[in-house]
Amino acid sequence: MSVERTTAEAVHNALSNGITIGIAGEASLTRHAPFTLFPSPVPRASFQQAWDLATCFGTLVHRVASDPLWLIQALSSASESDAFTNGLLDILRQTTDPSDGSPLFSPWSLGLHRSDYMLHLNNGPENFDDVKLTQVEINTIASSFPMLSNKMSKFHQHTISWLNENAVAPTANSWNQDKQKNWEENRLPPNDTPQGYAETIALAHSTFLSSHGPSFEGRRVVAIFLVQEKERNFVDQRALEYEAKSVGVTMIRRSLSELALSLSVDPASGSLLYSEGPSSGIIDAVVSVVYFRAAYTPADFPSATEWATRTLIEKSTAIKCPTIAYHLAGTKKVQQLLADPATLSRFVGDLPEVMEKLQNCFTGLYEIDKSSEVFRRALENPHNFVMKPQREGGGNLIFGDKVKEALLSFSDSTLSAYILMDRIHPRPFKTWLVSNATPHLVESVSELGIYIGFLGDHKQNVLLNKPLGFLLRTKPESEADG
Repeated sequence: MSVERTTAEAVHNALSNGITIGIAGEASLTRHAPFTLFPSPVPRASFQQAWDLATCFGTLVHRVASDPLWLIQALSSASESDAFTNGLLDILRQTTDPSDGSPLFSPWSLGLHRSDYMLHLNNGPENFDDVKLTQVEINTIASSFPMLSNKMSKFHQHTISWLNENAVAPTANSWNQDKQKNWEENRLPPNDTPQGYAETIALAHSTFLSSHGPSFEGRRVVAIFLVQEKERNFVDQRALEYEAKSVGVTMIRRSLSELALSLSVDPASGSLLYSEGPSSGIIDAVVSVVYFRAAYTPADFPSATEWATRTLIEKSTAIKCPTIAYHLAGTKKVQQLLADPATLSRFVGDLPEVMEKLQNCFTGLYEIDKSSEVFRRALENPHNFVMKPQREGGGNLIFGDKVKEALLSFSDSTLSAYILMDRIHPRPFKTWLVSNATPHLVESVSELGIYIGFLGDHKQNVLLNKPLGFLLRTKPESEADG
């Protein structure tokens, strides 16, 4: 059977099951999201290692975020030349008791993180099986594609089943056929991210209700789903909204600028109130949870209005996902500092097994110091390093010869907002990538993300800490970022 016929079947499957993304400039039109025709290979041991690390990173992020005075100090130099990070730190200062670091408005923190990994080749491409699971980053805000990840798992299960029913095996170059002789024995792991996400939000919603009791005077209690203007990834996001509704949580989807007109804080109770005209169907409600899929990039804050709205949300009793401290705990500077054993021990030194697991997945992460040996090595071999700013969302990294250019041309204050990271050299493989209904056989690399659900308070009372599912993204080896 031809790849073209398999692709046609796969594209119809993707479109029929919502594996889609919005078309730029069109409010509600979609196309199929780019996908791999077949599942990408990940060693079972590496997958299990990443899965087991979920609770370790859940604990680490929460403990770091529970020490806001350390966060403020750790990010002070980076914030001097980075207005966005400085704006986030300012909100943290306004919402933290300076005497002991306790939160002033809500004790609870809700985390829906994703920790991303690649399989680093320890000894070059000639030693294909000698790999190390290496963390790329942890996303503590707006971790994308939790719903699409589940759909892709089902999509690939369908593809395998369809090929089996048609008594056809994929070509050797597309599937590592020699390692996949029995597809039933090597079936894909379950991926229940949608249910896990919705139930985690529902747990935060019910925790808010039980914490505040029947004090809402008949008002509805809802969650806010905070999104970017003209969001292209609305299919994945709306699917989560509908999943949350199925477990009893109504989510109102709005941008920061829209919320500026409809949010207020009750001065007596500290409750976050949502009010809108009769056309919305919700005139007056109390907000239990604010789930962020925006506010992670300067573009989301075009004016002081958006900053004021973000601050207002933080200065309320609503449970935030993430809190401003969780957001800052996921910055690259914090990631770099946690790679130092002494700093890591500050937070998980009482958990030696957790500390060992974390250290085993770290790569080299460095402060940019012009007098250091690492700086000299980066100038001599810039292709072995990546420069990372304090940003989420992709497209912000500096690779290759541009690393040297940046190190030599950026001012000291600008460099302080970046870190250096040893470049991960992932294991490549050939696979079919499909975009715009057209298959392309390319050398590819994959990045494995594990979703983490966490709910706890600043006194380290933990109600939830577990892996929720996974996302495996594959791209051409030639693409450095994205």
